[in-house]
Amino acid sequence: MYRYGCLDALVFQTAHSGTLTPEEKLVQLGELDSQMEVIDYPRGQLNALSEIARIAHARGHSDVFYAACALQRELAERLSLRLQVLFYYVRDLMGAAMLSTGHFDRVVEGFDWALGVLDGAQLYGLEAMFLQVYGFIHIKRNLRNEAIRLTRAAYDLFLKHGTPQQVSTQAIFVGQALLLMDDVPLADRADAYVLAREELAAFAEWDEAHGIVDNRWAQYTMLIIIEVMLRFADPEGSIIRAKSWLTKAEAMQDLLTLVGIDPARFHAALSEMRALIALLENDDILAANAAIHDALVTYADLDMQLYLANSFAMAAMLRIRAYHQQRALVYLNDAQTLLEAAHKRYARQDELSQVPVTLYYLAVIHAERWKACNSPQDLTDAMSRLSSAHTLQERMRRELSALSRPLALRYKSYSASHTLTRDILNLAYSLSRESDDVYSQWRWMQRSKARGLSDMLGLHATISAQFIADLDVDARGLLDKEAEVAEQIASCSPPQKYDLRRLLADIETQMRARESFRNLFAVRYGEVPDDVDVPLDAGAVYLDWFADKGGHIVLFVKRPDRSPSEHQLSMTMDEVQHWKDEFLDATDLEHNPRCLRRLTPLIEPISRTTEPGELVVLAPYGHIHGIPLHAIPLQRAPLLQRNPVVYSASITVTAQCLARAQEQKASSSAFFGIPEDRPGALLGASELAVQFHTTPTLRNAATVAAFKHLSRTAGLLYFHGHAEVNSGDSRSAQIQLHDGPLSTTDILDLSLKPCDIAIIACGSGRQEIAAGDEPSGFIPALLVAGATSVVATLWPMRDADGYAFSKLFYESFHNTAVVDLARSLQRAALSIRAEEATSSPFFWAPFVLHGAWTRVQAS
Repeated sequence: MYRYGCLDALVFQTAHSGTLTPEEKLVQLGELDSQMEVIDYPRGQLNALSEIARIAHARGHSDVFYAACALQRELAERLSLRLQVLFYYVRDLMGAAMLSTGHFDRVVEGFDWALGVLDGAQLYGLEAMFLQVYGFIHIKRNLRNEAIRLTRAAYDLFLKHGTPQQVSTQAIFVGQALLLMDDVPLADRADAYVLAREELAAFAEWDEAHGIVDNRWAQYTMLIIIEVMLRFADPEGSIIRAKSWLTKAEAMQDLLTLVGIDPARFHAALSEMRALIALLENDDILAANAAIHDALVTYADLDMQLYLANSFAMAAMLRIRAYHQQRALVYLNDAQTLLEAAHKRYARQDELSQVPVTLYYLAVIHAERWKACNSPQDLTDAMSRLSSAHTLQERMRRELSALSRPLALRYKSYSASHTLTRDILNLAYSLSRESDDVYSQWRWMQRSKARGLSDMLGLHATISAQFIADLDVDARGLLDKEAEVAEQIASCSPPQKYDLRRLLADIETQMRARESFRNLFAVRYGEVPDDVDVPLDAGAVYLDWFADKGGHIVLFVKRPDRSPSEHQLSMTMDEVQHWKDEFLDATDLEHNPRCLRRLTPLIEPISRTTEPGELVVLAPYGHIHGIPLHAIPLQRAPLLQRNPVVYSASITVTAQCLARAQEQKASSSAFFGIPEDRPGALLGASELAVQFHTTPTLRNAATVAAFKHLSRTAGLLYFHGHAEVNSGDSRSAQIQLHDGPLSTTDILDLSLKPCDIAIIACGSGRQEIAAGDEPSGFIPALLVAGATSVVATLWPMRDADGYAFSKLFYESFHNTAVVDLARSLQRAALSIRAEEATSSPFFWAPFVLHGAWTRVQAS
């Protein structure tokens, strides 16, 4: 026992030594851990490993931190210390979340699981701390709604079970969540800021009533920031309120000294407040510069690196503002120096949410200098900074895939709508255009389209037998190991998943280092395809519409073996929206089909850049989504008569669907026909089932359970019936089965085999397009669930037309190994158009194909 006590004392002395460096402490503590393992003293090892994890976390040594955490859990399990196992697991997750936003994907499952355990065990204090950190990592990722929910839940728990100090501290986190505004529409931001101001003011009053001092000045800082944001809505009121918050903060100086707050740190905070008010009151950049300089000096003296980085960034923003006022390049040079200092400190502190911000503003500086001095190096540097910033934003967005599919798609849409993401893409596109680099324009345009959907499709990327056969032995071993670990993750408990996800990430790192896996990851992660990365179908032409910030529309035309061409269109986005408001109605398309002629400028370059009969893949943008582009007249006939057409959210989504389509489809098929008031649905499903040698699922047999069961193994899936798609909220879309609805959320939970699906129902192809050109509705839900292609309808159609189309469309599926779905749809739609009674676009044009266009049938 004496020996054990000596070792425990050595652990404490080493961990808290004032003479050893952190790295020396880690080495010596590791040696003590080894000694205790030799003499079988696991409880002592727990203490040593706890100190190792603490120091590694503080120094940002993630590998050492994770290794120590894993060993602690193993030892606690060996000693049957169940509560300690939970405690270590919770603490490890919290540490990982605080260590870096880059670990979000590895901790999110564990957080949700552990919160349930903590709530069940009534460990409210630990649960509140856990919610606090979980909310914090959502704040770091600008996920406003979830951050507000989690931080408020923690606040409520602290209010019931915590100390006044904990309540006050948590109020700061709630305030930070409320100030996230990137996913709040611009028109609603003033109201959101007013609500945030009211809540933060209430928190400050609560602190004052309970004698809490040390958090109040942070609340006053946030309140002044709110007044700066509201200066355009209420200039006089904002100045008066901001000054009152500053006065209250200044009056706290003696109180803060009494509770141990460093006066110098408080002085720096006051300087930042004064800088904000100088800008608010009369845009006095000189006064603001002087105030922020005081803060810089103080934070440097206190070695508060994160605060110093924030002040450097603020000082740089002031220099950029001064440049715009006076056009003196010295301000740009100063701003670059300050931003590089901020960037260096943010990177060192692992502040991943701030690093892309500084990179973006460094790009802004290089862009301004390029325009002023025509310096090619500045243009190169600007594009390089933007590429690095975008890569970090992509990394953080991809990690959201760890969430459930519906939540992941929603959050990825929020991520795409963030102001920073849009600013990066807009500046990169603008610079590419101003420098006449069409290929760079095209690539940046692709990066702005449906990236969240592309991420989710990448999770289900299939691997062809030929790809595996071409790998060497070592590469094949990595692929097998990856599949093995992924299978273990799918079946194990959340605490085990945590470590396995880290192992999977390590395997992926090894795979990405190999050239042989380049194409695989290009498909998995939706990287923009080019002639080297992801081979596209050589027989197709890919057309992308895009619009700049002014609404001017450009059409890009890309062939797999050539660079893209750019075509400026004569229509604007405002004109497209006006046409949709006036004419995109089923009755207009039935009785006034000539209205489509007004849209001919949208597709006019197709007549000059493609040949009749070539397959064209159309990727709309913004308001162009939902328009029947294939029905627009081109040289007096609809585009569909000249060319078979496929729709897609982006070329990356197309590449992923094509990769998935290489697999041979399962031989089983499922045909659903309901309800009784749709005789064409019942007849169509029955006749098709006979042709494909299976039994139809009709009337009361067509239940939600039956759909979920049969769809899991089907290589061909057909539904003809009712659908409900609410305008403005396609996420709530649902198809009606006999015993209830099947929503897009339900569809996202399905795990389909690669299959070709047709949803012949009113408006099943209608999609809501969020910021970042992210689609939601039946089509993206089915593609994410595993479908290779989806046929759907753009507007409500007659039952008879759905029956006629289905009968004609599936005729080409027989007696052939490979079906061209695009040409099958073209033949079916044009056959309906050829009949005089159904020649209007209303009857033949609602049917559209998304995804891949080749179907490899079962033998």
